[in-house]
Amino acid sequence: TKNEIIDVTDKFPSNWTSEIFPGALQTAQYQDKFYGVPWILDTKYFFYNKDILKAAGVKSAPKTWDDVFAAAKQIKSKHIIQYPLIWSWAQAEAVICDYAQLLGAYGGQFLDSSGKPAFNTGGGLTALEIMKRSIDDGTTNPASAESLETDVVKIVSQGQAAMALNWTFMFSLANDPSQSQVAGNVVVAHTPSGPSGAAPGCNGSMALSIGSGSQHKDEAWKFIEFITSQDIQDQYAKLSLPIWKSSYDEPEVVNTLPEVVAVAKTQLNDMILRPQVPSYNEASAALQLEIQSALTGSKSPKQALDAAADAWGGLLQA
Repeated sequence: TKNEIIDVTDKFPSNWTSEIFPGALQTAQYQDKFYGVPWILDTKYFFYNKDILKAAGVKSAPKTWDDVFAAAKQIKSKHIIQYPLIWSWAQAEAVICDYAQLLGAYGGQFLDSSGKPAFNTGGGLTALEIMKRSIDDGTTNPASAESLETDVVKIVSQGQAAMALNWTFMFSLANDPSQSQVAGNVVVAHTPSGPSGAAPGCNGSMALSIGSGSQHKDEAWKFIEFITSQDIQDQYAKLSLPIWKSSYDEPEVVNTLPEVVAVAKTQLNDMILRPQVPSYNEASAALQLEIQSALTGSKSPKQALDAAADAWGGLLQA
């Protein structure tokens, strides 16, 4: 680490590790130590338009990625909409988030146990192959390669996509009659699972930490304890769901967004982190570039990920 924030493991009450969602805890954890306290929670959920699925004769909501792609083919074959799937695959951090969920679902990992790039084999390679295949077979909207999460909201809200991954904010927007043509039809669900049953959502959470150079470390810790306390988090649940498991049984939390809260209770237990590496911005940019080269067909998925792994090798040794 760069020692820019302090280790707060000794300040962490032992009960917190059982009372806070595991997916939230990993936001503030590196190896076996805590460097902060999770504060704002978010993950990418699976969204689907129930009317489009019904019109295509899809009898039950997709639970696995195989279900998702089978449903997409069924929707396309019946000419309900041209492109059943929309993703945020632009050359930006957004594509890393979607890729991470597929990588995790198919048993992949960004780094192996020795800290070396591992995404160019196994589940990481499978994930990119699936992404490219879905563009080639016409189930994924080709505009995905230029889209961010806000673009996904727009296309879903226009009724031009049946299924998508996105952050919590999409549920309210896609179901707002003043902003969406399909309000009331967009359902939020747990992210689909891969062959082994793994179904992680990408961790988009934030933590509060204390700078190493702070002259008020004790006061900073007291503030963190206050702002992340269950009472305060529950009060602001409409803005960001709490980190505390028991909050999800409290009416003031449940009533903010009942549909999202019901899914969050399980999804927040199961999240995948983007890789914890010192040169993350550079590593992410290298992977974004190579994923884009695979999606546009200038390289095969294997060639693209091998190139990204080589770039990471140099960054991680620097």
